[in-house]
Amino acid sequence: MSNNNTIQDRYATRLAEDLDNNANEQEKVRVQLADLQSQLAQLEQEQAWLTQLQGTVVGAQSAATPEQPANEAPSGDRADEPKVTSSAQPVPRPRGQKKPAGEPAARKAKKKTAAPKAGTKPKPAASRSSTEPTLRSLVVDILAASSEPRMVSEFVDALAKQHPDRATPSAPVVRNTLESLVAKGLAERARQQGSVFYTPLTPSAADAGDAGDPAEAAASAKPVPATA
Repeated sequence: MSNNNTIQDRYATRLAEDLDNNANEQEKVRVQLADLQSQLAQLEQEQAWLTQLQGTVVGAQSAATPEQPANEAPSGDRADEPKVTSSAQPVPRPRGQKKPAGEPAARKAKKKTAAPKAGTKPKPAASRSSTEPTLRSLVVDILAASSEPRMVSEFVDALAKQHPDRATPSAPVVRNTLESLVAKGLAERARQQGSVFYTPLTPSAADAGDAGDPAEAAASAKPVPATA
């Protein structure tokens, strides 16, 4: 009976070690997978930016070199424009002949009728103010709303519920935004049971106390006059 118990103990110890090794390998694979997903999201963002930049450059080139219509004559004179013949040219007025009296009045009336059109001001175009918040500000609001650790999927669900009128970003894009906040000291990242959680990182009370009222600091810095 004692030999059977010893063999069972050995198998139990071996199985526990194998399970521990399996859990460690899973954690390593999860970390590598998270890094690969972050790299993939960065490459997707760069591809979208390069595609947009390429479209802008191609559009600018096409606008700078307009195509010539096929039915337009290559020479300076258009084919459909009637040429002025010698018979259609105006006849010069003799030097001694005066201008007709009705011509200045007609010109003045024409100027008066054209003046209101020139004085009218064009209506200003309605200015569009873009007040739509950025993805980073929305993620910061979600972080500040609760001090509980949250996963990337929970941030994606919160964005979809709180802002149904916006296109819900993908998990890699939200993860990149959170990682940028971690790099700037606005959030904290922690791993628990193979999952990554993010929590808001607020300044400590000691730092807040150091940045006190400047007026009080100046008052305390004044020298005390010596008593007689």
